[in-house]
Amino acid sequence: GLILAVLASGLFWMYFQWTKKKGATVTEETGVFRSIAGIGLVTVFCAIIPVAVSNRHISFSTWLDRYTLHTTVGVVLLVTGGIFLMIKNQGRLWLLLSLLFLSVLTHYSNQASFRNAWEIQKQLWWQLSWRAPQLEDGTVLMVNLPSDIYGYEEDYEVWMPANIIYNDVPNTVRIYSEVLYPGSVIQVFRGATEHRFIRNIEFDRDYNHALIISMPGASSCVHVIDGERPELSLNEPPIVDWVAPYSHIQQIETDITPSQPPEIIFGKEPPHTWCYSYQKMTLARQRGAWDQVIALGNEAINAGFKPLDQSEWMPLIEGYAYSGDFEKANSIIVKIYDVSNLRYNLCISVLKQKENPGLNLPAV
Repeated sequence: GLILAVLASGLFWMYFQWTKKKGATVTEETGVFRSIAGIGLVTVFCAIIPVAVSNRHISFSTWLDRYTLHTTVGVVLLVTGGIFLMIKNQGRLWLLLSLLFLSVLTHYSNQASFRNAWEIQKQLWWQLSWRAPQLEDGTVLMVNLPSDIYGYEEDYEVWMPANIIYNDVPNTVRIYSEVLYPGSVIQVFRGATEHRFIRNIEFDRDYNHALIISMPGASSCVHVIDGERPELSLNEPPIVDWVAPYSHIQQIETDITPSQPPEIIFGKEPPHTWCYSYQKMTLARQRGAWDQVIALGNEAINAGFKPLDQSEWMPLIEGYAYSGDFEKANSIIVKIYDVSNLRYNLCISVLKQKENPGLNLPAV
């Protein structure tokens, strides 16, 4: 981005010098520039009126800055008129160069931000398709993404792509969603049902069918949380900790032909690295297919893959333990036992021996 900004500024400077040699001059009639600035000011004012009338507001710290997009023509006129009214001679050149430099950097940063946001969302939907072959009607998805890359602000950002993947009936909504924020967390705690109406689309979402999905960081896989046995990453935000026990893993239909995200929207299927194996291991664990869990884990390890998020060892640890291979289970446990929340996850698994006598994790 910096190179592009310097290049653009350099080209503008050369063009400016070339026009000077050609004898081109800029008129100094202040009346012209007053008119330009005035037109720009009126344009900006008129462009903002619809935003105010529709009870919207502009926030440069969120995606609500989109409400400034249609004002850009007026802003350009206002700034240009102001520059030529208040600044003379060489000062104009340096100010214009500075504005050009900053604008190129800004546009480059914006495109990088949008690119990264969409890349992380593509990862979300591909990994969810590996993990969840199908979702029950009425499932309410609540998704956390890495906050330094992107965060959902509207529920339709989730339920629209979810229905593209999991709903084969056109013009219907069978998978719902809500943004994770304190208000929706309270609704989850209450097991509430609420009516949603947006742009002539309406449905009722029942938070007793909530499914919590989290990607704690860019180096983590997508974690579909089981409320009966939350296995939370060290990087998980507190809000996910709060709602994790209310995640209903039974909303996933495991014995059905997997749904496939359309490539025309979500791009080509990502390479099958550790996250693919992790999603398939957790799916096999939900089915109780422990031999398959072990086979998938061993295949990934033999291929040189391993998790960057240590919580993703949990399915394989449990697979080894259920199959009686405590030596291999213990060899992984010693790697992660110093991480407090993972130690808690292990303790929870051991406590569940009362319900599952076949599980016999060794003490460390």
